[in-house]
Amino acid sequence: PVLITKGAKIVETDEKGKTVVLRDGNNGWTCFAGHPGIVADNTECDDQAAMQWNADWAAHKPKPTNTIPGIGYMFAGGTDWSATEPYATSGTPIKEPPHWMLFWPFDPKETGLSDKPKDTGTWIMWAGTPYAHLMINQKP
Repeated sequence: PVLITKGAKIVETDEKGKTVVLRDGNNGWTCFAGHPGIVADNTECDDQAAMQWNADWAAHKPKPTNTIPGIGYMFAGGTDWSATEPYATSGTPIKEPPHWMLFWPFDPKETGLSDKPKDTGTWIMWAGTPYAHLMINQKP
């Protein structure tokens, strides 16, 4: 939404994995330009808590250190290598429809939510790992 993107920092990752700032922001959100067609290099916007969660994941920390839930979204949808393994780098990619993400440790047993990818509704990605999070499939 323009309410978020208007003041968001816009970044992209270069060929060497370095983050390049394309535009500074002032509202606490960071949006990644992404590269369509490259698995797991999606266009995404995240708030500060989601950025911390993602930084911890990228650093392979034992668990996320954010103390409040993070919010992110991928309104263009996306792809990932696995719905169950956070660090998968190959396989048959899963396709994700437009969705919101709530970055907090959710458990299917406690929530009653599915851990299977779906095109509509809500499910838990990477269930059973410290990086489990909600995928809320919808485009507002």
